[in-house]
Amino acid sequence: MFFSLSYSFYIAVCSILISFLLAITGVLFFKTAITKSKWSFFPYLLLALPAIVTAFVSLQSLNKTGFLSRVLYQTNIINDLSQFPDMVNDKLGIGIITTHVLMATPFFLIFFSNIYEAENIKALSNVAKTLGASSVKIAEKIVVPILLKKGINTILLYFIFIFGSYEIPLILGQQSPQMISVLIVRKMQRYNLMDIPQGYFLSLVYSVAVILLLAVFLKSKNQAIS
Repeated sequence: MFFSLSYSFYIAVCSILISFLLAITGVLFFKTAITKSKWSFFPYLLLALPAIVTAFVSLQSLNKTGFLSRVLYQTNIINDLSQFPDMVNDKLGIGIITTHVLMATPFFLIFFSNIYEAENIKALSNVAKTLGASSVKIAEKIVVPILLKKGINTILLYFIFIFGSYEIPLILGQQSPQMISVLIVRKMQRYNLMDIPQGYFLSLVYSVAVILLLAVFLKSKNQAIS
């Protein structure tokens, strides 16, 4: 039970962290392409894909007999399909994390781009550049702190969404370890009557974990404001 909770926490942290870094990089270097170019529809197109569809795309692309392994084989990067690393149904959850990143990054790109415009970060960056600040310092002291401060609530909610996601780990995850949502549903659906109470107990533990997470976040946020 606690192993499933920690595994779910690991998946959520890795997915959010990678998506956040990719989205921040996109806003810093490709903001015009995101908002005003002919490719600006692309993030919205990715957001339109349901989670289960994205999971099946990852399954067909990342498994040992999938699209990516075949491309590497045809280009002689690998000599046998068995040399392709385990990226689906693996213990590290690479396939699950990759799929969540594919879903979360377009969302955060659009979200951070809107904050960038609303907070007039470009003007603040120009002022800092005029005063002699480097691009790295501008990103470190102005862009990232503003985007993080304004978007922390949404980031936390998306973290909880990944923490309790079901379809993606069901398709791409192993029997063990399992994310908490998959474990709960499997316990609830078994014919063994001894497993059903465990499913209810796991649901309660999951709910308490989410409430505690929100309570810690709200407490730290109130302390920061005061």
